[in-house]
Amino acid sequence: MICQIIRLILIPLNYILKEDTNQIITSSFASRRLKLLIISLNKSLEDLKKEKRMYQKGNQELRCTIANISHDLRTPLAGIRGFSELLEERITDRKSLNYLNIIQKKEEELTILTEELFSFSQAIEDDQRKRLAKVCINDILEEVISSFYESIKKKNITPKITICEEKIVRRLDQFSLIRIFENIISNALKYGDYLIISMNNLGLITFSNHTKYMDRVLLEKIFDRYYTVENGKKRAGLGLAIAKQLVELNGGTIKASYHKNLFKIFISFK
Repeated sequence: MICQIIRLILIPLNYILKEDTNQIITSSFASRRLKLLIISLNKSLEDLKKEKRMYQKGNQELRCTIANISHDLRTPLAGIRGFSELLEERITDRKSLNYLNIIQKKEEELTILTEELFSFSQAIEDDQRKRLAKVCINDILEEVISSFYESIKKKNITPKITICEEKIVRRLDQFSLIRIFENIISNALKYGDYLIISMNNLGLITFSNHTKYMDRVLLEKIFDRYYTVENGKKRAGLGLAIAKQLVELNGGTIKASYHKNLFKIFISFK
């Protein structure tokens, strides 16, 4: 009898926790203690819904704020770029040209970061906005790798690529998947001089590269949206934070490891 009562409470409780619904737990139990328990559960569920709504509202406000900031930065950046190009045509002495070159490089870095801010605000949209469909992960991965051919060639890197012959098909947002792979490969090329990409027949994708910018302490922060790696003129932006967000929105998992100067990122989708 007790097991049956627990099951009658757990079934609606699990449904309410998983679905976006205003349903409450109801019962026809005569026991006063059971009624008090159900009242307490319903009160907790209502509090949980309120917290969820506040979180969603805060997330929406954050997205809007980030998008507005990135838009506001674009105009002065365009002005800086335009005037620096005019100065470049008029400056003749080497010292001034060197200073101008530094300004232009910093402007480029800020432009990239601004675009990443905007991309991040778009990347954290709700699951409901994703265009889910069956996609072959093998094909998408191969296409993205091919798109980096020129970048890989310029870095004088000979990548090692191993992709299983078995077609791995998952229900995902294709555009998110492309962005995930692009961000990870771009980050690997920016900070590494070695690239291995593999995918086994279970769908586990591994990106490996040698890097001197990583250690075990920094590894814990690598997917943090507020984390940047700085070394002189180099800076890592939001690429990996965006990749993590998109992987999780598509129901996947992403992890990283670092051992003997080898940095690895592991991705899999259900």
